[in-house]
Amino acid sequence: MGKERILMRKAEIILELPLATDVGVFFHTRLEVSLDCSYCKRTDRTVVLQLGASSARCIHSGYKHQLSPDWVDRHPPFPGRLVDLEVSGEKNRPVKAVYRLEYQTSRFEDAKYGPDRRPWTGHPTWARAHFILICHKCSAIYDGGIQNNVVRPYTHRCDCGYRFFTERRELPILRWLDPETGRWVLVPERWSAG
Repeated sequence: MGKERILMRKAEIILELPLATDVGVFFHTRLEVSLDCSYCKRTDRTVVLQLGASSARCIHSGYKHQLSPDWVDRHPPFPGRLVDLEVSGEKNRPVKAVYRLEYQTSRFEDAKYGPDRRPWTGHPTWARAHFILICHKCSAIYDGGIQNNVVRPYTHRCDCGYRFFTERRELPILRWLDPETGRWVLVPERWSAG
């Protein structure tokens, strides 16, 4: 078998939160993204990226393997990194967070399901981002997150009942840079609000 061609990829994971008045927000610097892992030869693997780290972790068989002592020995670091987190927006307006990542992949057939059931795409297909919200009404801290595959509309609320915001469209927004055209391509929404 010949050596696979390594492909460099860039992607962005975008959150646009229509926060209620005076809600404070902090975005975690950790991100989980579904990418194709050339080491596992599996598509749609959950890859954990941390801003500032030189590589990422492929969670190849679920989170339980992170806890085993030989987890690192069985799977090398994933060749990807979270290169930037840009937050914009003012109080009383939607807040936007853009996670920028770079990673390496190569074309392969999925080792378990084959190319028909789980084709290689080379771009993200799902993401989960975490944030902290501070309630304007009671000052409580709400540790929450957003991922693509949830039922919408979904309202994030404080324990006191204060409504932080309602997700009405699929979030996060996923996009990747097409190396052939140099244009950003949106990954189609799959879990709409109906």
